[in-house]
Amino acid sequence: MVRVEDSIDRRDLRLPAMRAPVAGTERAEGCGLAVERSTGATSRSDARGAFVGRRETLGALEARAAGDGAPNVLVLESASGGGSSSVLAEFVKVVRERAAMMTAHEEATGETVSEKKPSAMLACCRGPTPGECDFQHVLWVWCERVRKMLGRKRFHRMPETVEETGRCFAWLLEELATTTSSVVVLVVDDLDAAEGLEAVRVSSWLPSSMIRDVRVVIGVRAKGAALNYLASAGEQAASIARKRLPPLSYDDRARVAQGLFSGQNERHISPELFAPIVEYKDGGSPSYLYFAAHELRRRVAIHGGRNDAPLDVAHELKQFPETIEQLLMYVFDGLEQRHGYDLVRQLMVMLLSTLAGYTLSEMAEIMGMSKSSSAFFALTNDVAHMCWCYEDGSQTTEMVQDSLILRYSHVIECARRRYMNDGKVGPFQREIATYFLRKSLDKDTASLNAREVLEVLHLTGTGQWPSAREQLVGYMTNPDVIHFFGRRIDEATCAPVTRA
Repeated sequence: MVRVEDSIDRRDLRLPAMRAPVAGTERAEGCGLAVERSTGATSRSDARGAFVGRRETLGALEARAAGDGAPNVLVLESASGGGSSSVLAEFVKVVRERAAMMTAHEEATGETVSEKKPSAMLACCRGPTPGECDFQHVLWVWCERVRKMLGRKRFHRMPETVEETGRCFAWLLEELATTTSSVVVLVVDDLDAAEGLEAVRVSSWLPSSMIRDVRVVIGVRAKGAALNYLASAGEQAASIARKRLPPLSYDDRARVAQGLFSGQNERHISPELFAPIVEYKDGGSPSYLYFAAHELRRRVAIHGGRNDAPLDVAHELKQFPETIEQLLMYVFDGLEQRHGYDLVRQLMVMLLSTLAGYTLSEMAEIMGMSKSSSAFFALTNDVAHMCWCYEDGSQTTEMVQDSLILRYSHVIECARRRYMNDGKVGPFQREIATYFLRKSLDKDTASLNAREVLEVLHLTGTGQWPSAREQLVGYMTNPDVIHFFGRRIDEATCAPVTRA
């Protein structure tokens, strides 16, 4: 194999441990890492409270799930940051709660409420769902989820090629509805995040022959690629209805703003102090209110222990930019001022390069920091609200608890522009790949972690460093390891591969 300047050094793969923590990251006594869990509802009254607003939209979605008439597919259009993900997540929660109530009523009274209960499935094209952003692979992941839901009940074979994924997914949904005697409600969030939409015909996974017990709700961005993709479906695809998600009404945005600071732990920021934010240019965007609230809370916390220079909250709020794009630049400026550009850049590159999220321990080791240090705690705590935090019981082989991955399109786009365009990205991605490759090769083949393998494959396929894939194969000498990696490539891409 031809060596290049940016190749991985084989000696790196045999290192027994990561480099020592950098200076200044002393252990923080009693500082437990309690990263905030974000379930993604920026339209809620608080982080875990009742859902605020959107009653008309939720009512329309519920009617779509309960009705028998065509069309089977509803597209919910929203501006980026408009809160469609929150609405769809709340809709799934409502459907599942309704099914649970129907079951409880039948068990208590012996009366049949309905022959068919609704069964909601939330499918994210970006977020806590492992898989490439390529839509063909996303469909394959969805196929696997439905197959597991069918369990030992009969099910069609899984797709063997990428061309079969759409058609097999449609078959599996219909079989799930038929076998379980339920109305399957598929909710697809952020279809615009999937790449390669044009490679999958709409009619393959949303056919005109779709049975009425399968209902589909798809969240897309207004004037985005996914909307154009669905609009070109053709006669062989299911008929599609469209609904636009409007900005929050003035009353709803006021309730959201008030709810964000209605907790008992808020001592320095009252709902009245935060209320003027709704008058800002993007005050009708739930994401804008969410990020503004977290940034104001972060700045207040920094000055909380300074009796000599208390923060004027009202004055600080007046300094906030009025658009979400400018606000995020303001947020990153503040993060770099507190933690330093290099640390923030490294964290963002990791979060932008991962396939299914990195754990706190992994990020600390890659960055050469102590997981329990005050510096690492402060940094991860300051960005946790921008990320998915996997909840208990949601992890699979590829997903582990407390993994972090960026979840907002505005944040992802801003971070990419700010941190992914300098010459340090490639070497750092190579260092991340080396870390996971070393972890996978240090284990017996029987205990190889599929998640670590997939992270290596993802980094070598998307990393900004030359000859990555060739180097990966060149460093594998154990036939069992080669076979394991090859099998995981088969499963991850649904396509034959040439093994070394």
